[in-house]
This record gives sequence, C-alpha cells and structure tokens, in this order.
Amino acid sequence: MSKLDNRIRQFSYSEFERQMRIERNFAVRAFLRDVVFAFARGVRALASRSVRLARRVAAARSRRGAVFELQQFDDRTLADMGLKRGEIGFAVRNGLPGHTTQIAEIRPEQRSSQRAAA
Repeated sequence: MSKLDNRIRQFSYSEFERQMRIERNFAVRAFLRDVVFAFARGVRALASRSVRLARRVAAARSRRGAVFELQQFDDRTLADMGLKRGEIGFAVRNGLPGHTTQIAEIRPEQRSSQRAAA
C-alpha cells in the first residue's frame, strides 16, 4: 500500500495571488448581489406603503367630501334619508344601521297559496 502524501501543495506567489483575486471577486459579487436584493426589497416595501398611504388619503378625502355634501341638506331632507345632523359622520364612515323590522311568520297554508298564485 502506498502512503498518502500529506504534504501541503506549494503555490507560487503568482498562482497564490491569482487564486486570492478569484476568491475576492466571488466574495465581492456575493456581497453586491445581497446588497442589491436588500435594496430592491426596501424599495418594494416603500412603494407598497406609499400606495397604501395614498389610498387611505384618497378615502379620507372622499369621506370628508361626502360629509360636506350631506351637511348642505336641510334637516327635513336628512330625516327623509333616516339621518340626524349629528349622525352624518358616523353614517358616512360606517353606513346606516339596518332597520330591524319584524316580519310576520308565514303559516304553511299561506305558503302553499302564495306558490299557487305565482
């Protein structure tokens, strides 16, 4: 059996320098790639937050415009809409509350006569 050679290979200075340049270039490329990806992620996050902010501002302006328009109506017209002057802001933000009406229960014999009429 032959013994394995455990000696460290000796590089010439120029070969060692060339190998070090190659390694340095790999490290610099990896670093720049990571920096560019991180920068792109940051720009993407900033753009998405800007879009959300612009939408919120537009929605708020629209709500203020709706409140202003409703405040121009007189109390009687507002009452016809089911609003009081103090409820305008709430109604614009949340909508009018649903009217709770009691629906009479239809008896089974009435259902059959309604189906026959239809």
